[in-house]
Amino acid sequence: MTSAVRTHLADQPQAVDPRGYLAASRSAMIRAVAAFIGALNGAAETAPAR
Repeated sequence: MTSAVRTHLADQPQAVDPRGYLAASRSAMIRAVAAFIGALNGAAETAPAR
């Protein structure tokens, strides 16, 4: 999330409206959570049954 905000502000130093950089950070967070859930699902599928 922080990286996305920094990248957006570096690319657009005149940006003062938080909606632009928060949209970029929200997209980054969505990708991170999706990857985490995917990893959890993969671990659940390969875990031995109890």
